[in-house]
Amino acid sequence: MIRQLTLVLLLGMFSLTGWAMTSLDDSALSNITGQALIQMSQITGTGTSGTTGTGSSGLTFYRLGFDGSIDLNANINKVRLGCGGINGAGGCDISINQLSISGNGCANRALNCDAVMTNPYIELAIANNNSPTTRSLEGFRVSAQNMSGLLSFGQNGPTPSGINTFSGYMTTTPITGTATTMATNIGGRTDPQHTQLQFYVNVTSTAFFGIPIDLGTTLATSNPSTSPGIDIPSMSVPFSAPNGATINGNRQTLTSVTTIAPIPTINLGNGSGSGTLTQNPATGNAELLTNLNPCLALVVCTAKAYTQGYISGLQADIGFQENLGYIHNVVVNSPFYLSFEQRALQWPGAVAADVAQRGWWMSFADPVNVGTLNPVQQIDISPTFQQMAGIFLNYFNQNSPINVTLGFAATFNALFNQPITVNVGSQNIAASVTMQLANLQLDSHQNVVPNCMGNYKFC
Repeated sequence: MIRQLTLVLLLGMFSLTGWAMTSLDDSALSNITGQALIQMSQITGTGTSGTTGTGSSGLTFYRLGFDGSIDLNANINKVRLGCGGINGAGGCDISINQLSISGNGCANRALNCDAVMTNPYIELAIANNNSPTTRSLEGFRVSAQNMSGLLSFGQNGPTPSGINTFSGYMTTTPITGTATTMATNIGGRTDPQHTQLQFYVNVTSTAFFGIPIDLGTTLATSNPSTSPGIDIPSMSVPFSAPNGATINGNRQTLTSVTTIAPIPTINLGNGSGSGTLTQNPATGNAELLTNLNPCLALVVCTAKAYTQGYISGLQADIGFQENLGYIHNVVVNSPFYLSFEQRALQWPGAVAADVAQRGWWMSFADPVNVGTLNPVQQIDISPTFQQMAGIFLNYFNQNSPINVTLGFAATFNALFNQPITVNVGSQNIAASVTMQLANLQLDSHQNVVPNCMGNYKFC
């Protein structure tokens, strides 16, 4: 691409030297209209350099631009820039396998489907411009006022492929996707975290002539070694990252983003013989709480308690860290440049956060679109169970316990260690749990559409 652009510019300049110059008077000049194909400009750097030399103060930029557009459709098997070099051995500033550049949204990507670079230009960053003895070239870049198209990398699969390392600046539009969770159990014998659930319960009995007797508030605690607990089925959980993701630095291999995922309603049991709980065959309810104490005034006993109800309103704040090799499609509509710098500097027109670091650097000023990110693997949410248990205990605390009213039969059964029902009701608990995910293979939304003729996947 650089060689093609240079050739076009040189041919234009050589052609100009062969044209004869003709003087025109004012009247003739007034009839001439047009616009230069090639434009040259000089820009004085602004801002502050800082102690590390970051910025453009003290630099002079010379720009040679082409007032037009370049259509580009290309397949490059391997891109390797800055391997070893000033950033050290053992890696490359930019390393990409199977890079394809084309237009976006075409029925046939390889046929008449080009990315468009509008108003491309070459720019030099010169230090000490007015001093012939100390003048130096600090940076070089190939850029365009806008690049529009689709970039794809590698092939989608269970291992990273495509982007190995990336040096540059790139942000994304808001990210969305849907994850599927594993079926699991909380608070029971098969709970992988051995979670102990606790609730404060206030017990009232009407067994004595229908007169309510407050038996007090007690801490009901599940026993994960004996209780069946709550079975949570596999669920589809949509997630979003409104702020998108940012890559900004040398030799980056991953991106991090915080996503928000609402947790679907958890069914604590309804006694209907079906639902999300491991149920007691005799009652159809889930044996969740044990050691309910005291169960009657002046009587210390142990009562089994089965729960009913629903809990909603929880959300998961997920720290999502993904290897760049799992991202295979990027839709671009942004100012773009590829540069090399002797030191950190800021090119004219770059956004404030885009400070090109020494070595090779690739920049997209406007957010790119990475599409829908749906993990293929089911997500294990059991690492959040201890947090959930704390949230439940905090919500049903001593000042706002679950109220349970026992009639004559229930009170009598409690005396003989028979189950009683704790109806939690439908509770909306606005609270968040946090978890970390890393390096998940993504579904077919990240499959690469071939940019080759015939049956070749890459050419």
